[in-house]
Amino acid sequence: MNTYYTSWKGGIQIMFHMTPWMTAEQHRRLIGNDICVLVYFDDPTGKHSFQPDVIHNLGTVPQVFATVTPTSTEPGQYRVGFFNRPNMKQYPPLPPPMDYSMDFLTTREYLFAKLYNGMHTSNHCPPLNRLFQVPRAAAIEELGRRYPPKPRRELENSVKEVGPWLSVDIMNGKDIRSSRSSGLCNPYVTITFDNKDQKTPVQRKTNSPSWDATVKFPTRSSRVEDLEPLIIKCWEWDRFATDELIGTAKVSVAQLQTASWVELKNAQGVVNGEIYIKIAIEAN
Repeated sequence: MNTYYTSWKGGIQIMFHMTPWMTAEQHRRLIGNDICVLVYFDDPTGKHSFQPDVIHNLGTVPQVFATVTPTSTEPGQYRVGFFNRPNMKQYPPLPPPMDYSMDFLTTREYLFAKLYNGMHTSNHCPPLNRLFQVPRAAAIEELGRRYPPKPRRELENSVKEVGPWLSVDIMNGKDIRSSRSSGLCNPYVTITFDNKDQKTPVQRKTNSPSWDATVKFPTRSSRVEDLEPLIIKCWEWDRFATDELIGTAKVSVAQLQTASWVELKNAQGVVNGEIYIKIAIEAN
């Protein structure tokens, strides 16, 4: 085995290519196609150091580099360093001072956040940006060929025939809990109706958010009995990782004509909070 797998933030899959276990061919083929390279030193004395010149042997794909060294004076503490190719833009978090050390868990969280952000930043910097921008331009050109101006005008005309509007008031929440943190969270709500999505702003560091937000959807009937149910989801916003789904509810529009508390349940059926919602049908 020359790879090691782990996960971070509840859903981000991370694969390490372990160079000490690789043949020369595997080293060239695998490490040469990795965007992020992590160098670990077993020797805490500082007698061995990383020479950046060797990155030229890896080709043009690797962009972000990190070094980790255990300290010689404090067992269980580590120092980290970062550098990247000059074409890269700045990305968070800021690097710590050279003489600053961290425990294992802090080092792990810091490294993953820095490398994860560096990987995404590299996609928008030369030379890797061409891998994303050129295919995207080709896809847009293909869409233009598939959907010429006449079908688009017909679609715009059909929108004018939409009937009443469904107005959804997302007022506030209580006991909102995220599995990523034992304390406060950063919740927001998405509402799905008739395959259309709307969302509220994020409320920071709270378990009792007050969104006071209204979203509207076009409908083709003023009878609530004819309308599809609402799919309500509450999410935990995260700056450095994929947002986590806190809980979901599926409720009929008729049920929400009177302002009601709606329970949010996770995949295991556990209630992770409630939100206060009301709907109304508005004339076009």
